Amino acid sequence: MAGVFIAAIEFNGITVNYDGDTQLFALPESAGLLSAPLSSENPEKNNIYLDYLLITNLVYQLEALQGIRLNIRPDADRSLTVGFKPGDLTIKMNNYSLMRNESVEAAMQALASLLTAQFTVVRNGQEELVNVSTNTRDNEKDK
Repeated sequence: MAGVFIAAIEFNGITVNYDGDTQLFALPESAGLLSAPLSSENPEKNNIYLDYLLITNLVYQLEALQGIRLNIRPDADRSLTVGFKPGDLTIKMNNYSLMRNESVEAAMQALASLLTAQFTVVRNGQEELVNVSTNTRDNEKDK
């Protein structure tokens, strides 16, 4: 398309320029370009933290952070069951806003030591709460 070009290629996404407007497209984990989890490389079975189980992708619109898309790592199915659905936009984690870069950075650091968290997602234009726990018994209570 005329007026569309790749402005930058980064470790976790590609920035595309379309007639002066830029948009970051996050690359999926399968591309092998996302950084390793913040927690230990081989977490103990009883100490698997949320950052190890969740894939985070920042969502921008016209260079403004809109929130984060969260996906569960394929190998995390037995450790984590959550209510995220395709298309959910996560705008808050516990007391962290996920619509400000500074707060997102602090939230991602917190994930490295959290076993449970509450997320606010926008789903079909409505805000909903999603509780996440690495304790499978906690997850079964929500079903």
